[in-house]
Amino acid sequence: LPALLDALAGVVAGALALAVVLGAKKIMPQRK
Repeated sequence: LPALLDALAGVVAGALALAVVLGAKKIMPQRK
């Protein structure tokens, strides 16, 4: 099921990216 694996990989990548962004916001102060 390539489509299912691709969708799952997309969800995992999205969650990981979101976690990285949130972690970066917590660690680094906002300079804007």
